[in-house]
Amino acid sequence: MDGLIIGLAFSISFLFRANNAMVETAIVLTLWLIWIIQRNFRVLLRQSLWMGIGALIPILITSIYFWALGIFKAMFDASITYNVIYSETNFNGASGSVAGLQNLGLPAWIGLIGYGVVLFLLIRQLRAKTKPSAMLIFLLIGCPFAVAVTDPAQRNYGHYFVNWLPFVALLSGLTFYTIQNLVPKFKNLKLSESYYLGFASLVAVILFVLTDLAIQNWISFVNLFNRSEVERDSVISVYVEKYTNPGDLVLFWGGFPGENLMAHRASPTAYITYPLLLDANLSETFSNQFLVDLTKNRPALIVDMEYAKALSLDPKKRAAQLAANEEWPYLPANIEEVLSFIDNNYHLETTFKNAAVYRLNGHNP
Repeated sequence: MDGLIIGLAFSISFLFRANNAMVETAIVLTLWLIWIIQRNFRVLLRQSLWMGIGALIPILITSIYFWALGIFKAMFDASITYNVIYSETNFNGASGSVAGLQNLGLPAWIGLIGYGVVLFLLIRQLRAKTKPSAMLIFLLIGCPFAVAVTDPAQRNYGHYFVNWLPFVALLSGLTFYTIQNLVPKFKNLKLSESYYLGFASLVAVILFVLTDLAIQNWISFVNLFNRSEVERDSVISVYVEKYTNPGDLVLFWGGFPGENLMAHRASPTAYITYPLLLDANLSETFSNQFLVDLTKNRPALIVDMEYAKALSLDPKKRAAQLAANEEWPYLPANIEEVLSFIDNNYHLETTFKNAAVYRLNGHNP
C-alpha cells in the first residue's frame, strides 16, 4: 500500500508540473537502492508494481478525459513534448545551482552546509560498517537530483526553486542538530521540543522581516480587505470587453492568457505564445497551425502588448527592431506570412501606454 501512495503522489505532482515530482522520485530511487543493497528483490518487485499502479491511475484518468475531447495528442505535445524541448534549450542565465543559491539566499547556504554533514555522516557509517541511514541516503540522492532537474534551461525563474525547499528544510535541520551535538553546553541540555520549535519560529520571523517579505505579505493581506485600491482588470482587458461582442475572439500578441481571461474573450488559437517559440521541429507544426487558426477563426481584435521579445505589429516599429540587430532567439518560418495577413486585414484602432489595438476590417462592435 505504501508503494501505491508513493505512485499516486508522484503522478499527481507530475501532472501539475513534471519537475514538481522530484521529491517523490528521490524517495523511489532511495527505496530501490536500499532494497538492492539488502538484496530484497521480492519487496523491490512488489512495491515497484504498486508504485506503477499508483502512478498510472491519475495519468489514465487525465488521458481519458483529453482523449474523449479529441485533443489528447495536442495536450501531450503542448504539455510534455514541447516542455522537454523547452528544458533542453539553454538560455544565457546562470546555472541552476548558482541561481538557486541566489534566489533562496541564506537558507540554501545553510542547506549546503547540511549536505556536507550528510557526506561526513555517511562516510563515518560506512567506516563503522553500520547500516546507512535511509534519510541520509535520501538526501544524498535527492539534493543533487533537485539541482540537476530544477532549471536545465537556465531561465532562473524564482518559483522554479520552490522544489528545493523540502531538501533545504531537512538539511537545515540536520545542520543545527549537528551544531547542537558538537557544542557541549547545548548537547547536555534537556529541553522539550517546544523550545526548539519556538527558536526555529523566531529565526524564521527574523529572516521574514529582514528580507522585506513581511512588508510585501502585509500589503497583500491588507489589499484583501481594501479591494478599492486593487485593479482587478487591466485597462486593456476592460476596453476589449467593452468594444467587442460576446463570442468574439481576441488575440493578445505574444501570449497573454490573463488578458483573455479578464476580458472574457477566447483566443482564436491554442498556440497563444506565437511567435515566441523555440527552434524545433514541433515549433514548425505549432506555427503552421497558428496561421491556419488565425485565418480561419479571425479574431475581432489583435492586441499588440508591445512585449520586447516579440516583433511589433507596427511595420515601422518592426523595421526599427530588425534594423537594431537585436538577437532574436528564433523567428518562425511563416512570420512574414502571418504579419502580412495582419497588415492586410486589420487596422490600428487605438493605442495605450504599452499596447496597440488592431481591429478586423469591416468588424463592428
